Amino acid sequence: SFTFDRKLYILSNIIKSIFLFFISCNFFLLEANNHFTLDWESNSNEIKSLVISYAIPDFWSILITNRTMKINTLFHHACVIIATLFIIYSDLSKPGVHISFIMYGLFSAYTFLVNYFLGARFIHKFSNKMINFTNLTYMVSCALNWDWQLYYTIYNFYFSFQWFVFITLLYFWINDDIILVKFLLNYKNSEFKI
Repeated sequence: SFTFDRKLYILSNIIKSIFLFFISCNFFLLEANNHFTLDWESNSNEIKSLVISYAIPDFWSILITNRTMKINTLFHHACVIIATLFIIYSDLSKPGVHISFIMYGLFSAYTFLVNYFLGARFIHKFSNKMINFTNLTYMVSCALNWDWQLYYTIYNFYFSFQWFVFITLLYFWINDDIILVKFLLNYKNSEFKI
């Protein structure tokens, strides 16, 4: 009974949640294998592979579901692709903007429940407890992410074009996060339709 665009939206969000779950588990295992003191240089290839995995669903969304996508989400996905290209050509052994990009994506990967909810809410009714839990995990992840970003930026900032690009992309990501938190806070089960 869904339109083709709605089916694509549902599928792309559920597929993205699977990608994010995979990324968060793999990054956790990568850190655990290094006793939670990640050597960015020796794990550079694995980290860059996870970054590319993170960008695949966003690239897919821009290509396939862009007609129904809100402008802030479109900017969010475009920023992910820009950051991915930047990370691929960066030396991970040195501190800089690329580490901020990677960490923003990592914290976002741990919010895979939100993408699952966004897609599955059209085919499954969620309890209010599950919706609240999903939003809580999202808000906690955002808060930890923004705190980490602030700390890292304060200690590694220097005037350059790279940091200007980072702060610009960060604005679009945070704006999209805030819009999503508001949506989840105001979501009512009465919106469920099959």
